[in-house]
Amino acid sequence: MKDTAPRDRATLRDIALDTGLSMSTVSQALRGAGRISEATRARVAEASARLAYRANVSALHMRGARTGLVGLVATVPDSTSWSVGDLDFLVRCERAFCDVALGSDRYPVMLSGSSVSGAIGVLPVDGVAVIDPGPNDPLLRLLEERSVAYVTLGRDVLSNATDEWVVDNDKLEITRVALDGLYQRGMRRSLLLIADTGQNYMTDVAQAYDAWSDAHPDVATTTAVLPLPFDAAQAARVVSDACRDGVDTIYLAVEPALTAVLDAVAAVGLSIPEDVQLLATTDSTRAQSLVPAISAVDLQPAALGERLFELLEQRVSGAVPDVVERLVPADVRWRGSTRAPV
Repeated sequence: MKDTAPRDRATLRDIALDTGLSMSTVSQALRGAGRISEATRARVAEASARLAYRANVSALHMRGARTGLVGLVATVPDSTSWSVGDLDFLVRCERAFCDVALGSDRYPVMLSGSSVSGAIGVLPVDGVAVIDPGPNDPLLRLLEERSVAYVTLGRDVLSNATDEWVVDNDKLEITRVALDGLYQRGMRRSLLLIADTGQNYMTDVAQAYDAWSDAHPDVATTTAVLPLPFDAAQAARVVSDACRDGVDTIYLAVEPALTAVLDAVAAVGLSIPEDVQLLATTDSTRAQSLVPAISAVDLQPAALGERLFELLEQRVSGAVPDVVERLVPADVRWRGSTRAPV
């Protein structure tokens, strides 16, 4: 337990650091929400008392025109054929954002891309967090025109704005780490499967993949870009053709196509990981539950959601953005869909 001195106004982050728990878990424990053990709730209660933490709902009415409402918008691919399980990353990120917002006496409002324009003109939000903005995103331009404070998870790749109000992973670095790991596991002929969303997630992965390929001429690399709207059958055809051409590793940046990819590999008589290795660029509960379990990049969506809310609070309050805290570390979870290092 860390020796953290009490403050006049302790925060959720103070309690999280003291207990070694996430801010989302601390928020749920303080609100009596979530599936949290009694031992954890007691641990949070003890730390909150020792650090002199107290809810501060009344303070909302003493901050000028602030209402306590914060908007959250997620940009998702234009497809209605995927289940909620395919959007596991967004669900975990949004849940953490909302948990920390509620624990900080804010009231999150979930906005959809189609209704946000009208909602911004009606709801007195203090600020808006946008997950995965598109290229030259009209929503960001609208927020700027209406002088609404906003932060983003991922950057608008066509915007000239600085990255000071952006939360993200270092996708260039984690892609390099993942590809190095696959190389150590025998990757010599690989396929990157991405989608034509124009979002920085895809562009960063593609850029890092190309850079890694240039540095490893002994590996034959191919990139297949799926157009919108997404078509799982098309993804399966691309994978089938690649397997027949001798691809030994698939780097999958279109997680919702995971089932189609697995079926395509099996349909040509190959096995994972003996014949073809598979690594997804976004981890999910579905990837973890399959047999074999899918190796994947853990982007830490809950930590991203927490950090996104904190950055929004800084911008709304007029504070200087925390440069150190904007990048959330990612990691590769090596599982049964990839071989052991050689």
